[in-house]
Amino acid sequence: METMPRFLEVRQGGKRTFLEPAKILHMEASSNYTTIHAEGQRPVMVAKVLKKYQQLLECYGFMRINNSVLINTHKVRAINQDGGIVMDNESKFYPSRRRKSEMKNFLKVSVAPQFLPLP
Repeated sequence: METMPRFLEVRQGGKRTFLEPAKILHMEASSNYTTIHAEGQRPVMVAKVLKKYQQLLECYGFMRINNSVLINTHKVRAINQDGGIVMDNESKFYPSRRRKSEMKNFLKVSVAPQFLPLP
């Protein structure tokens, strides 16, 4: 049985940083690179595809909402009437049509039912 990592090792150039998954707000993909946005830190760009982080972090409540964004569902501040997801750092993202209902169901059941707009 695989254990959940306590820290995420991020390598940028010759520097290694260890991030707590709970402090990560969201991640954005750009080709074969991922930019990690964490509380109290500058965004970090790493040479790893978003899918790898998705596999590592789903057990912490992270969700892929479109092809280029992975969010920490515990850091969602609001879901607007237009479907936009507002994060704690005021970043705003829109889920893909395919993942919109999956994302709403996940958030309704497990994270933040008070944020969902009325049907």
